[in-house]
Amino acid sequence: MNVQSLWQDAGSTLEKVVLAIALGFIAGAIIMLYNKRAVGKLVRELIKRGASSPATALTAAELGLKPRASLKSPNSAIRKLVRAAPAKEGDSPDRALSSAELARTRFYLPEDDRIRAELRYDAKNTTLPIVILTVIGVGVAAYLCIRYIPQLLEFRLFEE
Repeated sequence: MNVQSLWQDAGSTLEKVVLAIALGFIAGAIIMLYNKRAVGKLVRELIKRGASSPATALTAAELGLKPRASLKSPNSAIRKLVRAAPAKEGDSPDRALSSAELARTRFYLPEDDRIRAELRYDAKNTTLPIVILTVIGVGVAAYLCIRYIPQLLEFRLFEE
């Protein structure tokens, strides 16, 4: 079996690998759009309203937002930056929240994490048209790879 035979069957390994990589890029672009736009809205609102300590913490409703399920777990990416203010004395700010607690929990963004949060959740250059162009570009690149890599291999680059 030579290297060329891998690229000549229908449903070849090349197609599978290129399509898997392309789908990974597309999924990443969509997830990035969601994180920057939907999840990042909380971060931007906390910064805008100056909620940087437990005393100035605000609920999602006070920010004009719907509480996100990603805020429940203390291990989620957003909760690594956005902290939950303790509801009563002795409560741990790093505890998991139930659905009922989520609506009334006050959140704040410590000043130490503000720059990191701004960089991670800045949505200025992440728009739907850019994601659509990314999807189209990745699709075209995948097609070109599938179409022309077999022709490049015919130059016998891998055979002696």
